[in-house]
Amino acid sequence: MKKNYLLVFAICLLCQHVQAQSINKSFTYDGQTREYIMYLPAGYTPSAQMPLLLCLHGLGDTPANFQGVGFDAIADLEGFIPVYPAALGSFLGNAWNSGTPLNTTVDDVGFLSTLIDSMVVNYNVDPSRVYSTGFSMGGIMSNRLGCELSDKIAAIASGSGTIAIGVGDNCNPSRKVPMLHVHGTDDGTVPYAGSSTYGLKSVDETIALWQQLNGSPATADYTMLPDIANDGITVERFDYGNCSDPSEVVLYKATGMAHSWMFIPNNDMHQSLVIWDFLSCHSLLPTNIEGTISSIDIALFPNPVNADLHIQFSQPQSGTVQIFDALGQSVLSPRPFAETSNIDLPVQDLADGVYFLTVFTGNDSHSRIFVKSAY
Repeated sequence: MKKNYLLVFAICLLCQHVQAQSINKSFTYDGQTREYIMYLPAGYTPSAQMPLLLCLHGLGDTPANFQGVGFDAIADLEGFIPVYPAALGSFLGNAWNSGTPLNTTVDDVGFLSTLIDSMVVNYNVDPSRVYSTGFSMGGIMSNRLGCELSDKIAAIASGSGTIAIGVGDNCNPSRKVPMLHVHGTDDGTVPYAGSSTYGLKSVDETIALWQQLNGSPATADYTMLPDIANDGITVERFDYGNCSDPSEVVLYKATGMAHSWMFIPNNDMHQSLVIWDFLSCHSLLPTNIEGTISSIDIALFPNPVNADLHIQFSQPQSGTVQIFDALGQSVLSPRPFAETSNIDLPVQDLADGVYFLTVFTGNDSHSRIFVKSAY
């Protein structure tokens, strides 16, 4: 891990001294009111982009309760926006349509996709750095987002929630999705060995699936975490890949742990910090897109865009413009322009998702991120 325990102590101090900046919000999606809690961290300003972290609660839980795992304090230090959406009610309590037999008619993938678009529009979220994590069913749902929303979700992390069998068997992401999983061997709610009753793959099957989808290394780098807490739990880390690789898959196997979330000093690691440490390594920005992200010379609007994308330069330019998808593949052939400060590009035929517009001027190139969305 690149973070150390000094940061954990700093988080504890922030928990005591930083006033909460939570905002309860909602919007109507698919005819139903969908609610969420948004936390704007210390230092947030609308003029600067920040990453977005979807924090998905477990079965029967609430956003307010899951907010207690500590992501808000980490956000104050690291500069990202945690959002805690609410699942809709079922006969077993609030439940995501994660691929298990609950709330199977609810379009939670569409709801969370629309929530991402809303945050990009209204809070200047960096669309290349959107992540999802969750506990139990929230982790199961994060796995589903990795499969079905890979054009918007840069990486996922799950605590005690494997992938649903039906979702995993049909998982076909458009790109490699880095993933991290934390699970206790004594988990009686979401068993380490999986559950045919709840339609869940085992931990080993979940890790193997993401290894296969990502083309991850077959052999893991192994680390035994220091056993610093008297909790009866030992934690092993299996890292298939590394932080600079989009194929990275990481497993934290917690021997002796039940269905829970780990904290320092009660446990050997601060799970929320470990998750953010992993997620923050990754981005949708492909490595084969040349150029720098320029917020001064080039402006794009509207963003997200539905029909025509307007490009404005600070001074007249000549060159070519090209659009790439999240995989770095060209979806718009190079289009020349000469001595102009404004270009309009029709993008209504593009599928919804994150794209990279690259402007080539002479020997220089500049890339900007935009979102194509019907929202």
